[in-house]
This record gives sequence, structure tokens and C-alpha cells, in this order.
Amino acid sequence: LRAQGNIALGQITAGTGAVRIESATGSITDADTSTQSVNVTSGKVRFQAAGTIGVVGNPIELSTTTLAAKTTGAGTAGDIFLTEHNGLEIDTFGALSATGFAVQRVGTDGAVTPTTVSSDAVLNGVEVGNNASIVIQGNTVSNTGGMTIKQPVLAPGAGNIRLESVLGTITVNAAVN
Repeated sequence: LRAQGNIALGQITAGTGAVRIESATGSITDADTSTQSVNVTSGKVRFQAAGTIGVVGNPIELSTTTLAAKTTGAGTAGDIFLTEHNGLEIDTFGALSATGFAVQRVGTDGAVTPTTVSSDAVLNGVEVGNNASIVIQGNTVSNTGGMTIKQPVLAPGAGNIRLESVLGTITVNAAVN
């Protein structure tokens, strides 16, 4: 899912598949105010935004195994707020295809245009822009695997990082800085 501006997420269900959500110039937010409604169910998910991903008091809710996320906004304009219901690995989200993949683009007028998207770059771990913060709560519903940090979690400048496994453990195997 890619948009030029803001994205308000309802529910995306991909089973064990991969989900990529990208806002080129805006933020990715939760469309509802329920903290129990899962926004993304997948095997792995990648978020990328110029603005925030989730907001304080209304994070994006996940039921996924692997997470990679990046914002480029500075200060609170680039914060990340996520909760995960089960076990979570902060890891690598590889390119979806080495040669590109076909998508159906839907215009503002409802017209559908088949398009081939070139391959995308790998995203490692979770990173925010200068002075932005990261808050990720894992295992909020059940303890199935804890939280494992396999790739860096980076908040440069005066940014803060809060990683919490509510019902499980945290294993740190990469930089948290």
C-alpha cells in the first residue's frame, strides 16, 4: 500500500504474507481508536513514512512476526508508535522481488492502471529521523516468543526509545541507540 500523502489504516490481513505500507510525504495512522483492533495481520510488515507511524495514545496494532520501519521526519513529526499482540522480531524486510512486481494502481477517479514497480531496497530494523522517538510494545495479548531485536533500533539526536515486552522477554542481538 503506497500513498503520496497520509494513510489511515483500517485492517489489512495477509496471513503469513508480507505487507509494505509507505507514505511518501505524510504519516501512517490508525483509523480507529480501539487499542484491541489489529490493523495489520501478516508474516512480516514494513512501514516507511515521511511523517509519523502511529501516534501517542493510538498506536498501530500489529499481529506479525517480523517488523522493519523507518521515518524521516524530525522531532515528533517522525515518531513511531506500535503495539504487537504476539511475539515480534525487529529484523530485515527484504526486497519483494529482484526484478519488480505487478500492481494495480487505482486513481482518484477510480480508474485502474496495471503498472510494474521496480524492485525496492532492503530495510533493516527500526529507524527514525533526528530527535524523533520510537515506542514499541510487544506481547500485549499473549506471550508467544517475546521480542527479539535482530537489527538496529536507532533514534538519533535527542530521540527516545522504549521497547517493552508486556507478557514476555526481550532478547537484544543488535544495537539499540
